[in-house]
Amino acid sequence: MPNKPKFHRKDAERLTPLQKKRITSILEVAHAYFVEKGISDSKMEEIAERIGVSRQTLYRYYRTKEDLAYAVEVHVLNNLLRCMSQLFTEAQELSLDELEQRIEELTVAFLEEHEQEIKFTALFDSFFSTYPGNEFSDIIQNTVKTYPNPFTNIIEREQHLGTVCDTMDPYIAGEMITHSMLALSQRVVNRREALTQEYGFNPLKLVPMQMKFFIRGLRCSTPEDC
Repeated sequence: MPNKPKFHRKDAERLTPLQKKRITSILEVAHAYFVEKGISDSKMEEIAERIGVSRQTLYRYYRTKEDLAYAVEVHVLNNLLRCMSQLFTEAQELSLDELEQRIEELTVAFLEEHEQEIKFTALFDSFFSTYPGNEFSDIIQNTVKTYPNPFTNIIEREQHLGTVCDTMDPYIAGEMITHSMLALSQRVVNRREALTQEYGFNPLKLVPMQMKFFIRGLRCSTPEDC
């Protein structure tokens, strides 16, 4: 399992421009390689060959493929959360009715754009059942905390407007929506071709349908419910 990572956020200011560029290249190539091969069947020498560096150079940055997989997960999460936060932060200007009307357009486009990243998160979750230590746990937690959950913000706004029950904990509800969305996204993205053949429609549409159920479930059916 991974030891303390050699390069993480608090080291970023000490890295040279060449090191930063090389790390970005390593993470992007490793991401594609892991999605193609899987983490369990991957080999550091093959990753080094694809990057165009020696194994010794790769090992200077990441001691093991597990170290590298964790670094890729942080890189992927940063991008996914940033893009999702941006997408649904813009949607915060919409009413619940408007959000429900546009949710399929917003969600399917997001899934299409980030298909490979979602595939990697599924591989990562399957390969690692727990974090190997506090160092990595802190890095992941800090990555998540960088981006406020947009669904939590939407729920809080609607509670102030009286359209969502104020007895609901907005933080827990927001996390429930986010984790449910990611779990279903992983399923339909990884099994997209098989599910399309089995059911005869684009399975990515299941995600916005799930979101619509959540939106409808959040609403107060009567003023007395709020």
